[in-house]
Amino acid sequence: MTDLLGIVKHSYSRDIMFRLLKTDLTPLTREAVDELENYVLEFGINYLQWERDTWSYMRRVSGLSEEEQPDALRHERVNASRQTIMDILIPWFDFATSCRAHTGAEWCKHIYAVLEELQVPQRLYEWSLEAERDGDLESKASHEQMYNAVIGFLDEMMVLTDMETLTLDEMIALLEEALDNVHYSMIPPSLDHVAITTIERAYSQSWPRVYVMGLNQGVFPQNMGGMKA
Repeated sequence: MTDLLGIVKHSYSRDIMFRLLKTDLTPLTREAVDELENYVLEFGINYLQWERDTWSYMRRVSGLSEEEQPDALRHERVNASRQTIMDILIPWFDFATSCRAHTGAEWCKHIYAVLEELQVPQRLYEWSLEAERDGDLESKASHEQMYNAVIGFLDEMMVLTDMETLTLDEMIALLEEALDNVHYSMIPPSLDHVAITTIERAYSQSWPRVYVMGLNQGVFPQNMGGMKA
């Protein structure tokens, strides 16, 4: 979310654009993002050049038509990737840079709409399911808690600033403060487990609680002629 606001503040700064794209929380695959970044760096694309209808930059070989150029397929893929992401970001940029003042509620509605278009809630849900299947409960909890923190911030802002106008810088400051105060309530994996071992190996360990299955007087510890082993 901070990058969505940063894109507006810095007019599609290349660094912020790829910081957003590399979160893997957009419709583009990581391979498409890497190819897009290499192209952008190669041809020095930055700032409002992202809003052009198409990028015509391409490695060209003289004597060949546009379709015959060795770089034609990459050029086509890159422009398709750019179009996919800019179809989402341009309406957001136009809203955020318009001359009309926006209330906090309006900011929040548009931010959530962009998150939906970027498929952020769906992606976090998928990651949470994958983490659960892999037994990675810490990652599962972090995805869920971050999403809940973002939604909680938007809900609270819509109530508190329903009629109050906020500038872009004020929204950035409020969001950064809210995210800085997010605390994960996760049990460390080392504490959330049960260790199963043999008696012989247990002598070198130390646990606050030990449960011995099938414990019977005279059987364990074994009674050996009046002496306990």
